[in-house]
Amino acid sequence: MLPKVFEEELKRSSFFYEQFVKEFNEEEKQFFMELLKKCVYVKGYPRCEELYYFCYFSTIKRRLEKMNMEIKVKEGLSAYLFAFGIR
Repeated sequence: MLPKVFEEELKRSSFFYEQFVKEFNEEEKQFFMELLKKCVYVKGYPRCEELYYFCYFSTIKRRLEKMNMEIKVKEGLSAYLFAFGIR
């Protein structure tokens, strides 16, 4: 699933690779990789730790937004997580 270049860079930092594999489902991994490719190949950002964190937190934000759309009643912990998670 991961292009060789990105997979090798993530594996160099075992923490990032383990975090990527453990925390994301297949849909989120695909979103993460598409965002990473867009940032590197289209926008020309250098591959670095900050770019990883940008993609990571963008994926988490997307997860929260998706959770929020699925929850009909916006109260309690779900409302708190959504409000402070997308800040």
